[in-house]
Amino acid sequence: MNVEQVKIDSLGINKIIVSAKTIDLDGKNGIDWVDPEQILILSTDGQEKTKLTENKFFTRTWIVNRQTGMIVITGHYDTNNNNKYDKTDKNEIHIYDLRTLKLISKI
Repeated sequence: MNVEQVKIDSLGINKIIVSAKTIDLDGKNGIDWVDPEQILILSTDGQEKTKLTENKFFTRTWIVNRQTGMIVITGHYDTNNNNKYDKTDKNEIHIYDLRTLKLISKI
């Protein structure tokens, strides 16, 4: 699990980004190393929580552009549901606006 506070006064952004495994995707009685890591955005007071990534999206890396207020997330979908990364899985890059928490682009 990773936690980072992103504070960009010029853009009015003050959020906490958490990457964590939060779902037992394979249904085997608990979250383990094969379950996806997801990106969650929290308000600094903890009152608001938004899950950016979908349950079946396995986050690999993420980075914040502090000039634009965007978060870029790389990862893949386990398209054949075998709970491992292989040639048939679909790699994607997702770009979200941290002000609106909306998906801007999927590549």
